[in-house]
Amino acid sequence: MENETAPQRPQVPSHSPEPKWTGQSLPPIKQGKGTEAMLTAGTVLIGVLKDRRDLEILRKKSWYRIPLSRAPKKKADYLAFYEPGRAGRRGIIRYYAGVKSSETAKRIELIPEEPRHPMAGEDYLKIGLSQVKKLKKPVKNANGMRISFAFTSFRKLLSAGTVAELLGVNPLEDLTASGLKKRKTIFSREYTVSLKNGRRYRLDFAFFRKNGKLDVECDGEKWHSAKKQRFLDKRRDRILKRRGWKVLRFGEKEITGDMDKCLDKITRKLKTFPSQSSAAPRAG
Repeated sequence: MENETAPQRPQVPSHSPEPKWTGQSLPPIKQGKGTEAMLTAGTVLIGVLKDRRDLEILRKKSWYRIPLSRAPKKKADYLAFYEPGRAGRRGIIRYYAGVKSSETAKRIELIPEEPRHPMAGEDYLKIGLSQVKKLKKPVKNANGMRISFAFTSFRKLLSAGTVAELLGVNPLEDLTASGLKKRKTIFSREYTVSLKNGRRYRLDFAFFRKNGKLDVECDGEKWHSAKKQRFLDKRRDRILKRRGWKVLRFGEKEITGDMDKCLDKITRKLKTFPSQSSAAPRAG
């Protein structure tokens, strides 16, 4: 449930008082004939259910836990729950619930049957939930994306068919991922870099080498051509470079027009780093 072994850790300042993360009042509901009720607004935090025990806690006790050190700062009206794939089955999101309350508690207080767990004495955010509901159309992780904490809208949760659609991953990334796989290039997709001020950047593709790391971004023409977005992209790249990242950006026309040229550029950049590392580190 709390994704205790996840490689990505959103950084937040240490907390001594109880955090004020109680969820905002729910927005009005508009009923649609023959469809599930749609919200005009509503923020959804996607959490991870590690195993069946965590799923049972969710369904029977209506609460969810997050290590306080990894709890996102942003408020949410709803939680949706990602179940990782097992035995050849892709991961899936089937359940969601409204946020009612929150409080801090030690893990040992929440799960007393595991007194020797490495995080038994750690502070957790216990989030109280309203009735847990099942999506009429589950959201499937068709591309095998790695899932950690992420935010989306309630409207998208009800309409998305895949995790890529839910998180707004564009088709350009799918094309790039396919090309990289054909070349047997090791990469981490949708990797999150967390900063000390609480800001987080989600990288389209991250490549790790023993003494270097590369971020590759796939920029859709409509979104990234806007003046404000170009400014934000440049600021983001400067921040990442100060943290030791190299950054490559490819536009929509580059990717759709000559994928091999883009892949060759990635390969050349990676060759400037020493030997390859097969796995992403625990932090960005």
